[in-house]
Amino acid sequence: MKQIGSDKPAAASKQPAIENASLNVSAFDKTASLLVASLLLVGIAVAMLLVMWASSQVFVSQEDVAIEFIEPLAAGSTTGDMDDLEEPGEEEVEDLTEPEIEETLDAVTDAISSQQATLESFEGEARSSSKGKGGGGRLGEGGTADIIPRWQRWEILFSTSTQAVYAEQLDSFGIELAAVGGGSPTIDYAFNLSKRRPDTRQGPADGEDRIYFAWRKGKLKLADQKLLQKAGVVVKGKVHVQFYPANTVNLLAGIERKYAGDIPLEGIAKTVFGVQPDGDRYTFFVMEQRRRRGH
Repeated sequence: MKQIGSDKPAAASKQPAIENASLNVSAFDKTASLLVASLLLVGIAVAMLLVMWASSQVFVSQEDVAIEFIEPLAAGSTTGDMDDLEEPGEEEVEDLTEPEIEETLDAVTDAISSQQATLESFEGEARSSSKGKGGGGRLGEGGTADIIPRWQRWEILFSTSTQAVYAEQLDSFGIELAAVGGGSPTIDYAFNLSKRRPDTRQGPADGEDRIYFAWRKGKLKLADQKLLQKAGVVVKGKVHVQFYPANTVNLLAGIERKYAGDIPLEGIAKTVFGVQPDGDRYTFFVMEQRRRRGH
């Protein structure tokens, strides 16, 4: 018997043969990896050295040394009464004395009608000048130069329209308002005048040696009184003055000398300063400077 089988040849396999292959790291990859590792190690080493160096250093901050403008004493003067803030005399408080009761009753209506306008608006410019015997501390040592003292030579003009702006100007220069006299051995100070209720302090009158100014007249004289009252300072029967800190006095002295140029201090009779904005603060500038006769 004949075996029955398929006459068709066996179907050929459709899957291709797998070739032998090997994965090898090229020389470029080896070199690049070595460089990256080397850079990483160098960076770590440098960082550690920097930390070690910084930890071994002692950093001392150098503070700026303040330069104080010292003027020789005027000829024949001493530092006795000039440095003592004396209680004001009767002529200095005549504007603060109470009027007779009849005059008070007659003036009530006018005072009420004008009070609000006084608080809201001031004159565009007003003059402040030194007054009294307080001179502003140590002006020099052993000099005999014929120089008009600062508290007599300087005059300050404030330009403002509101009490708030005026308070900002005073705060910008670190000026303190004070009530002096009235039989009290202490001085009542008010500062940070822009606050809703300014800060206050007290100090002995015989310990005060700063230069001070007082208004001659005008609306800003009343403004000082209102600011003191806002701080809770008793002003009745006292003189209201402005005490200038040493750095502000030094600022004024530097501006004056720069403006004077080659003119010596002996030749200056009067320096009038104005106030102008300087960014978010204020600064002084010389508005006028008058020479002395014969100098």
